[in-house]
Amino acid sequence: MRYFLHLIIGSFMCASLSNTIHPMQRIKNAVSCARAATTYVCSCAAAVRKNQKSYAYGAACDTCNYLIDFRYMLGDMLWEMFARQRVVGALSPSTPRLARRITKPAANNNRGPLTMLDLGCGVGSTLRILITERMQKGDHVDAVEIKQRWCDLVDNRYPHAKHENFQCHCAAFEKWKCPLNEDRQGAESYDIIFCTLPWTQLPDEIATPCKTKILQLLKPKGIFVFIRLKGKYGPINLCTAATDAKNALFDAWCAEHFENITCSTEWMNLLPAYVYVMEKKS
Repeated sequence: MRYFLHLIIGSFMCASLSNTIHPMQRIKNAVSCARAATTYVCSCAAAVRKNQKSYAYGAACDTCNYLIDFRYMLGDMLWEMFARQRVVGALSPSTPRLARRITKPAANNNRGPLTMLDLGCGVGSTLRILITERMQKGDHVDAVEIKQRWCDLVDNRYPHAKHENFQCHCAAFEKWKCPLNEDRQGAESYDIIFCTLPWTQLPDEIATPCKTKILQLLKPKGIFVFIRLKGKYGPINLCTAATDAKNALFDAWCAEHFENITCSTEWMNLLPAYVYVMEKKS
């Protein structure tokens, strides 16, 4: 163990401090070292949690899964930002507490079968809670993610869910063909749509068809859930004027097409997030 830790620390320092390596390569090396260290921590947590059958057991599982999500997502997002110069959304995945708040509309044990869509499932943070804690007999779950690497990750992490009631689709949502009600192009197919897309980062030519498709796929009185990272903390405002303007446009769209809108705050997330739950107008 001591040798392994020395190896990780030494390689991290070499990767991040050496002047003979290209800056972008140093970032890649540092991220790889961080991934290796996190994997080691996760393996230790997994070994410990086997003998725990209490609240601590659940907390250990949540922490372990979150670290795995974080390990994959942070490295990919940093690579997108610095190597490809792309604008990205959150750098970290949803915490288990945020995922449970997002999927709460599906938590009723006395409900009937539901069709649900996880839009922008990422590395599967919300999807894991949806499958392992919310999904009931007769439910159908689809997930849509544009990154093939993350879709493969979801498929590898949830082999028990590979059946006719769950499928992860790699596609741009505005171009995705819904597998349900194909004769009606998927119209009114879903009871609940969970959305974690970074709306303020999407250009209008993508955001507009995405919103149209959400309305098309959601049943009358269907539930739409989306999150927005908290950007204002008293006098401190982390949002730009452009972000505030896009949020205002999205809020106006929600008010036009949805009713019974509620909002709650989940502080146990990086950053804290608002969770909006609303019902599609008939």
